[in-house]
Amino acid sequence: MLFRSPSDGSFLVALALSRDLLRLSPDLEGIEVVPTDLPRVEGALFDGLTGITYDPQSDAFLVVRPVPREIWEVDREGHTTGRIIGLDLPAPPTLNRIPYPKGLTIGPFGNIWLLEAIMTAVYELRDDGTILSDFCHPHDRDGCPGTGTASHGSDV
Repeated sequence: MLFRSPSDGSFLVALALSRDLLRLSPDLEGIEVVPTDLPRVEGALFDGLTGITYDPQSDAFLVVRPVPREIWEVDREGHTTGRIIGLDLPAPPTLNRIPYPKGLTIGPFGNIWLLEAIMTAVYELRDDGTILSDFCHPHDRDGCPGTGTASHGSDV
């Protein structure tokens, strides 16, 4: 997931295979890895990041960690700020019944909008993770909410 920084025009990418960010210059010529101090999830095969957005209220970034289903706040240098939002998402109707949070953005009123990629549902959350509403496309190929059979590659 890619996000453009409002302060300097650089791009930040959440790296799915690590807990790091990638910063690209506005002209896309320069590349810099921004290591985060997010803790490793013991026993997890995957503990990378699947989404990033800027939170103007805290002047920091929110990143999605599908394992252990949390949103963490990190500053511009990749340091965690202590803000962690737990995600209590409904279980999808798949074999393992584990939801997969993927992308996110901040709405105009400060609420978080989160994409869950298995059911292809979008959740509106308070800043503490409480679900305010949820949406899915009524013409989703595999139902509404989805069954997980047509969810690959979905994003916000």
